[in-house]
Amino acid sequence: MASGSKVNVKITSNAVPLLPDAAEAANMGLVPAGAYANRGYLSLVEFAQAVPENIRDLCFDPQTSGGLLISLPAGPAASLLDALHKAGVNAAAIIGEITSHGKGEIYVY
Repeated sequence: MASGSKVNVKITSNAVPLLPDAAEAANMGLVPAGAYANRGYLSLVEFAQAVPENIRDLCFDPQTSGGLLISLPAGPAASLLDALHKAGVNAAAIIGEITSHGKGEIYVY
């Protein structure tokens, strides 16, 4: 999404919704093999040193890996988030922002 739109993105790792116990499972090495294949796109992704390895693994999980990502301007994003929460979609969250035009680099902190 970022590279296709030629924008750079900043993602707040602790804002990304996770399934219960997902971080603990990833910490034990229970990560789908596809997550490691998805790391092939790592050249455009930079992680802050403070982001734990299990959370990095979950960012590449092929079961979600961006398939459930929507990009909107801040105002409409907040309105949509409110509507989703009212509809019972409690895992919906604002996890980041577009920072500039660029090559599609993603910074996760």
